[in-house]
Amino acid sequence: MTAADRAETLKRGADGARTASFRKRSETERGAFLKYTRICVWLLPSILAIGYYGLVATDQYVSESQFVLRTSEKPAGSSGFGALLQMSGIGRVEDDVYSVQAFLSSRSAADSLAERLPVRKIFGPPSADFIARFPSIFFNDSKEEFYKYLNWMITTRYGSTTGIVTLNVHAFAPEDAKDVSLALLSLAEEVVNRMNARMQEDAVRLAEREVRRAEERMVSAQIAITQFRNKELMIDASGSAIVVVEVIARLEAERAQLQAQIREISKGAGTNPQLPSLRVRAEALQSQISAERQKIADPKDGIADQLARYERLLLDQQFAKETLTSVRRSLETAQQNARRQQLYLERIVEPTAPDSSMAPTRLKNIATVAGLNVVMLLVLWLVISGFKEHVVESQHD
Repeated sequence: MTAADRAETLKRGADGARTASFRKRSETERGAFLKYTRICVWLLPSILAIGYYGLVATDQYVSESQFVLRTSEKPAGSSGFGALLQMSGIGRVEDDVYSVQAFLSSRSAADSLAERLPVRKIFGPPSADFIARFPSIFFNDSKEEFYKYLNWMITTRYGSTTGIVTLNVHAFAPEDAKDVSLALLSLAEEVVNRMNARMQEDAVRLAEREVRRAEERMVSAQIAITQFRNKELMIDASGSAIVVVEVIARLEAERAQLQAQIREISKGAGTNPQLPSLRVRAEALQSQISAERQKIADPKDGIADQLARYERLLLDQQFAKETLTSVRRSLETAQQNARRQQLYLERIVEPTAPDSSMAPTRLKNIATVAGLNVVMLLVLWLVISGFKEHVVESQHD
């Protein structure tokens, strides 16, 4: 082999070595790139959380308010703050609290809030990030989606031990959070007032109807008595009967005296010329007595019959009066019970405009996402390891 051939052979060997070294380095770099790429894919949720909460997420201001529903009635079995309220004669009704809480997260509350405030402008400022504002990538621009969005930004929490409802409103400006919270509290108070009106109406409706019926019965009884007096031309039938009885008694006394005088004269002088006139007078008195008694005993227009009908009318009037008194007392009792069950929404903490943002909790959210990411990777690693072991065992078999 000549020198030129040896030089060519050495040159080719050097080129091959450089090529092999370049290929090896390229494969190493490619493997490292793929490794880092897999790591980034595995940690993508954590990276996205760090990017969003660290660079993109807009500050949110939280206005917190607290209220409690009170009533004059004292429900049994309370502790803590609820017992303190009861010591002052005030209690809470949990069913009504849940009703108010349900209203605050209802579509009706969302519609009423939209009528009072420009809520779409409040929760959709251009300065807010694309995830937190409305509409966003998660909520389209529809009424139903806006209702869901409000339930995400507005939360209520009821403490069963204390009886306190906590209302939290998230917004992108402090005054907006305060205004929305005040509007919601006003809506809650209106709901309580409507509940009170309905409770008052249901509690006294029956009693008021009975009072009206008793009053109508009382008026009818009075009209019947007036018609009787106009028809019979007497104010008091019992008084008229007493007058007739007194007349009869007086006539009877006069007749008895006259009869005694006739007997006395007949014994002394039977031919006394006064006897015929005295006997005529006695017969006249007897006729008058019979006529007066006929006034009482006449089956058609007798005073006894009139008195019986008059007494029945008086009895009806008395029953109507007693019934009216009773149902009026029942109405007063129903009204007192309704007032005792009256609900009051007492604001314990008024909404305020926060001077610093409280959401999102960036570090907490990043740590939560990272922890869930690690747990997911561990689960995936366990699944893959188990699958590989199963494949190796199958190949050995």
